[in-house]
Amino acid sequence: MIKFRKANLDDINTYFIWVSDPLVRSISYNTDNITLSEHTKWFKSKIKDENSLMLLFEISNKPIGQVRFEKENVNHSVINISISSEFRGKGFGSKILKLASNYFHSLNPEIAINAYIKTSNIGSIKSFEKALFKFNKKLKYKGNESLNYILKNENSRL
Repeated sequence: MIKFRKANLDDINTYFIWVSDPLVRSISYNTDNITLSEHTKWFKSKIKDENSLMLLFEISNKPIGQVRFEKENVNHSVINISISSEFRGKGFGSKILKLASNYFHSLNPEIAINAYIKTSNIGSIKSFEKALFKFNKKLKYKGNESLNYILKNENSRL
């Protein structure tokens, strides 16, 4: 059974392992390698940021992935996801996205969740579609050909 919790400072190294994964770097909008020092500074600031929600997902207390939401304004947020390499390709992406999005919308019912995905990232595209995100448009995002998917809370007035 998949469980989740808010990330905390004890999760810095787990997140660093995931962000350092070569596949994660290649499909990220920032493909540069990240040092532990840079990551630690970023992680500590995100944990404290009231516009950022970081969720860590586990099975039997073993971390399997993470989802981060960034509230950009009163009705727009951006979602990011990564799955531990040993759990990729097993259907966890869409399940985690559904759980995380439902939780986020329980706290922020009026905020639409936007996903920006490189067109080459087929695995993420499939996960977001399976998690009921709706294709919005094709665009250049951070200099890359990308797709924008949106999930609105079906109970909100959006």
